[in-house]
Amino acid sequence: MKFAAGILLAVTAATGGEWSFDGLEPLTSDDGRQSLTGSAAVRRGEGIVGNALYFDGRDDFLELQLTGESRPRDEMTVSFWVRPEADSEFFQLVRSPARDLCFDGGPGFGWYEVHTASGRQIYNGYAHPQRLQPEQWYHFALVYDQNALELYLDGDLISRTAAEQPGELRFSGEPWRIGGRLREDGGFFHGWLDDLKVLPAADRDFGEVKRLKRRERLKALGSESLDAYRRERMAALF
Repeated sequence: MKFAAGILLAVTAATGGEWSFDGLEPLTSDDGRQSLTGSAAVRRGEGIVGNALYFDGRDDFLELQLTGESRPRDEMTVSFWVRPEADSEFFQLVRSPARDLCFDGGPGFGWYEVHTASGRQIYNGYAHPQRLQPEQWYHFALVYDQNALELYLDGDLISRTAAEQPGELRFSGEPWRIGGRLREDGGFFHGWLDDLKVLPAADRDFGEVKRLKRRERLKALGSESLDAYRRERMAALF
């Protein structure tokens, strides 16, 4: 089922947004205060947990219109789970056309940057050179705390770029694009996206991310390993 997003909702506090895509209105944030606009297919039960969005690689993309109240300022976390199709050559997953934020790349997911209000660029153009394997879930998080811009893969820090001149993040007012159309001539992601977060804080708590990644690795090893994981999880609850 493909969803076209509706009206953008007003946000009165800098609370950021989190999208699990599991509600009755999948493109509305879990707290009901922000909406993504555009279109993407909701795949029931195909996410890392629950549902996921599926981008067709042809013309699917979404936009997030942040406001002066909802946008990240002094700190920021942008994170998501992604599962690429084998033919996906574009990973333009979250990016501002004005390049306030770039979190994208090719199959190696090799570029991220932010700009501060003072005009300083903080970037890394070769953050994760290994090629992402198709049909596997990966978790990426970009964390800014004024001191540095950090990239996390599956909950582990893989790159850190210091801020030469700390400051508030730049905000052009242009909607961020998710999943594609970062250029007018195209460039679209082909695959799944789940658990998108845009937070006005530096969040480095990746315990749940590491748990889910371990579950995925055990699933790949076979049913016996996954059964052992489930018994371990049940034992931890009692």
